[in-house]
Amino acid sequence: PVLPIPGFVGRLHELNVLADAWADAGRGARQAVFLQGEPGVGKTTLVDQFLAACRPDLVVRAQCVEGAGAGDAYGPVLHALGAIARGPRRQELVDLLRRHAPAWLAQLSWLIDAEELDAIRRSLVGVGAVRMVREGVAVFEEFAGKQPLVLLLEDLHWSDAATVELVRALAQRSEPCRLLVIATYRPVDALVFEHPVVAAVAQLRRRRDVHVVPLAPFSVSEVQECLEHQLADAGIATRLAAPIAQH
Repeated sequence: PVLPIPGFVGRLHELNVLADAWADAGRGARQAVFLQGEPGVGKTTLVDQFLAACRPDLVVRAQCVEGAGAGDAYGPVLHALGAIARGPRRQELVDLLRRHAPAWLAQLSWLIDAEELDAIRRSLVGVGAVRMVREGVAVFEEFAGKQPLVLLLEDLHWSDAATVELVRALAQRSEPCRLLVIATYRPVDALVFEHPVVAAVAQLRRRRDVHVVPLAPFSVSEVQECLEHQLADAGIATRLAAPIAQH
């Protein structure tokens, strides 16, 4: 079991689901974990605790943004790859995209010169969505071939449909891969707005390598433990725990 950092309250079962999935991914059994929860329930805190405890060497962290779901396809993932390209792995990423994902490289046009970009764009005339998904899968599987990889997508209920399709494609492939996909989302928002993540999770949850983890509100004892970390007076923490938990 994973030992929590002091001050981290509850969520030990959920934390160990992530840790066990990471261990399985490290052995080549790709995994996907969907963390469900409403605003403020602690999805990001749980993920941060997992990353701090398990210390994966390579994390691609994509943040989906409210109001951007109808924007550019794969926007959150392209932004995350761009962040990698601004670091020490820039050339490794460019070489990987040249070999396996020229359509993605064209979307990250600032990584190459105008002549190469023009040649790539000419070669991609008529390329459709199927190839984009296939190339996206290849990128992350190649990364995971060199070292275990965490692909984290936060607030997937705000993503574009293409990003969800990429997550689905990565999660449902059976080939060995040292990849852990973690996606957080708000199930109520996804249902209300008929977001494609609902159908994707419904399809994928039947797989034994896919874990759907709902985060329930904290119990009274967990709220009390949290308050005791913040307050010097244990009596006040005890008296406040129940009404705060109820609220």
